Amino acid sequence: MASVPLERVTVTIESGLLKAVDATVENGGAKSRSHAFDTLLRRALSSIQLRKALILAGGSAQELSGPGGREIKPLVEVGGIPVIERLLLQLKRYGIEEAVIIVGFGGERIVSRLQNGEQLGIKISYVWEDAQSGLGSAGCLKLAQARFSEPFLLSYSDVLYDGLDLCDLNQFHRANGGLATLVLANAEKARSFGVAKMSGSRVTDFSEKPASAESHLVNAGVCACDPAIFSFIPKKAPTSLERDLLPSIAHKGKLVGYVYGGAWFDVGKERGLQEAQRHFEGK
Repeated sequence: MASVPLERVTVTIESGLLKAVDATVENGGAKSRSHAFDTLLRRALSSIQLRKALILAGGSAQELSGPGGREIKPLVEVGGIPVIERLLLQLKRYGIEEAVIIVGFGGERIVSRLQNGEQLGIKISYVWEDAQSGLGSAGCLKLAQARFSEPFLLSYSDVLYDGLDLCDLNQFHRANGGLATLVLANAEKARSFGVAKMSGSRVTDFSEKPASAESHLVNAGVCACDPAIFSFIPKKAPTSLERDLLPSIAHKGKLVGYVYGGAWFDVGKERGLQEAQRHFEGK
């Protein structure tokens, strides 16, 4: 298993709390004060942080040209690391412990690369989409419904970001009470993406690649979701995440927008891939 980077910090706490920490050591629940702090913090955060992610890595038989030649989008290398691997490491950094990856075309290559996630220090399992079923991007989500009974992070496998605070996203999601909280980025050519219209923190309308765009806020491919979102997806019926599900929950007032102003790249497009390669070079 990959080693987890550690950082040394200095904290000041009440003497009564320190006694409780020491009691954890004395009772055998921890090896040392440092281990006790780590254990207690993990327990405290486990009830409020996102622990699981659902990643969309299926779709059409499209390949992109990367440093190692043509490859399916999730495995194109950026700075010497496949996109989906960079994504998983970012999720792990913010407390994601388990990822369920929906795979289709080229899925065997993804499984061969990532396996069960042990090398990355994150548990990975897979759901296979049937290319002949035509379920669409949201219909495929339904295949993973049984794996999620708590809030989770939904992400495309061909997006990268640098500076998106997933803990803050989750807090924002909880505070605003939506069914889903969609990360939104500013884009000059908004019509090439899914465009969101906002009223306060709510997304009032969502249009996928509209003929004209009244907003420059676009779908950044990351979303914090409650498991109830699955109830809005019909069984065994073609349903698009971008054209059906997001507009539907937006019109019901259940879609929240989280505006992110940092670096963001849609590496599923050649231009976005080139920009990401320049940004992450050496990182």
